[in-house]
This record gives sequence, C-alpha cells and structure tokens, in this order.
Amino acid sequence: MNPPLALPPEIPDTLADVAALMTRIGTGAVLFGPDDRVAFATDRYRDLYRFCGLEARPTFDDVLIRTYAHGDSCGRPAPEDARSKLARLNERRQRFERMSYTRAFPAPLYCYHESHPSGWTLQVRADPKVLGLTDFLSDDDEAGGPSLIVAIAQRELAQQRAALLDSVALALAVLRPDCGVLFSNAAFDGLVSSRDGLELDDLGRLRATSGTVTLPRLVAMAAAGTLRQSAVCVERPRGGDPHAASVSAGCGALAGHAVVLVAPALLDTASLSAVLNRDFGLSPAEASFAALVGAGLAPDEAAQTLGKSLDTGRSQIRAAYRKLTRAGATSQPKLVKWAALLASVTAAAGRGH
Repeated sequence: MNPPLALPPEIPDTLADVAALMTRIGTGAVLFGPDDRVAFATDRYRDLYRFCGLEARPTFDDVLIRTYAHGDSCGRPAPEDARSKLARLNERRQRFERMSYTRAFPAPLYCYHESHPSGWTLQVRADPKVLGLTDFLSDDDEAGGPSLIVAIAQRELAQQRAALLDSVALALAVLRPDCGVLFSNAAFDGLVSSRDGLELDDLGRLRATSGTVTLPRLVAMAAAGTLRQSAVCVERPRGGDPHAASVSAGCGALAGHAVVLVAPALLDTASLSAVLNRDFGLSPAEASFAALVGAGLAPDEAAQTLGKSLDTGRSQIRAAYRKLTRAGATSQPKLVKWAALLASVTAAAGRGH
C-alpha cells in the first residue's frame, strides 16, 4: 500500500491530478489499478473504509461487499443485496466512463467514479458538510460527477485567494448594500474587533465608531453603481492619524456590492526596519533611521530619537536613499509615501493601538 501522495508513476495524469487534489484538501479518494486492486488511497478514504483492510489491496468488488457487510453489522442494512448491487454497478462501469451518486454509509457522501481506457479507476468520496460544498453546488446539480470535481477545485481556489488576502495588512471587505459584511480579510477583522474606527452593529453591519463618516450612504451608492469610488478618512476614537479608506463599486461577480479598503494608519517602525534590513540591503543602523523617517520624523528628529549625532544621522539617511533608489524612495516625502505602501503589503503595520 502506498503512503499518501506516493502515487504510482504509471497512473494516468488526469486521474493522478484529481487524486493529488483530494489528498491536498483531505477528502476521500481511491485508485484501483488495471488489476482492479487498490493502488492508492488518501488518508480520508482509509479512515472511512478502515474496515476494508486496504493494506491488503482488496479488489473493487471486495471493498463494496465488505462495506455492505459492515453496514449490516452496525445495524444499517443496505436496501438491496450486495451481489445484486455489485452486478448492476459493474454493468454500469462497463457502459459509462463516469458515474455519480450519493451514499449514506459509512457516511453521507457524494460519490464519483471515473474509468480510464488504460484500466485505472478513480473513486471520490466527498463529505459535503466537511468540504462546505453546499456553497458551490446548486440544489439541482447531480450529486458527484464532473460538477463535484469542479466544485472542489473552486473551493480550493477560493481558499487560496482568501489566504492571499489575509497575508497583507491592507484591510479589505466586501459589503452588501445594507453594510452587511459578505467577506473580509484578517486585517479587516482585526481592525473591526479592536473598534479602531470601524465596528459591527448588532446586526453585523459595518459602521464608523465616530459617526462622522456616512458609510451606509456611500456603501449603498457604490452597491447601486451610482458611486464609482470615494476616498474617506475614518477617525480613530483613541486619537492619532485617521485611517485612509475607500469605498468602491464592485464589478464582475461582485456587482451589486461595495468594496471597502482601509490602509494602516500607524507604522510599526521595528517591523519596517527589519524589512528594510532583510529585503533592501540597508544596514541595521540605516534601516532603523530610515524607518523613523518613513514614519514621519524629520532626519534631525530621528537622529535625536536614536541618540546619534546630526552628522551621523544625515550620513545614514543619504546612504539609505542611495540603496532605495530603485524603489523611488530618494527623498523624505517619497520615503514616507513608499514606507506606507510597504507597510500595507508586508504587514509591517501596527493594528489596534
């Protein structure tokens, strides 16, 4: 028996791709070789069919018969005889390249079979609740089949996109016309939970904590398509620079919704300094100095903060400008603007101060 992902090299590429996808997302899949014996099974399939003795490489027929027998022993007899079911299923396997159906035992499952001309057979056993597939399959979709594989692939793509948006400090949310949150990334969730200018009301609708920003009106206009984009400042209840935010009309699949972006208001200079040192070649001293200047201090103020002479500070900031030429950060105003953008995309931004 092969361990997970150790797919035999002779497996047809199309079946191997599906098996790898099922392994990656933790759902059930098994491959039967041309001899009709188990050649590979994901961890989830092994768990579902642990009573089948998969290590001994049972045949397709063995797995079905043992499943029916196990159901009987658990007080869940099948609606028909196992041999009759097997004969009918094998007849269908010969006639159809792809089959799909639902199964109630050993768990409620979407089932999909695909036979390859080479003699290989793929089975997918997908738990719709575990996978959240009800969000991707409509009520009139046939259970399983190519639609199931497409739905699983769409689900994984959606998760990858969400993870990508969670990796940056720029807060993003998609809102319904009533300001209800349809989607938000991790930075936005952190901003709302800290109530640092934005919060959710008892009905889960977004609002500004200061009450000075008319979010409901802007969101409704953007969702209706009468407002393309509006930039606003969101005041922070505990003081400090306001958040810079934008409300835009959704497009494509987001039509009828509003998209809200919020840039971090504060820079964590220690984190920004580490990024400048690690990724842009500044020395630790140059990076510390440039981070303070990027946060808005004048070079002389940064030198005083770091306990350095003015000449040393000026020398270090000139060196930093040279090393940041390719980034366009060659003066104090340009460094401030660039540092703010860098903070947004590297998560070097303070949240909830």
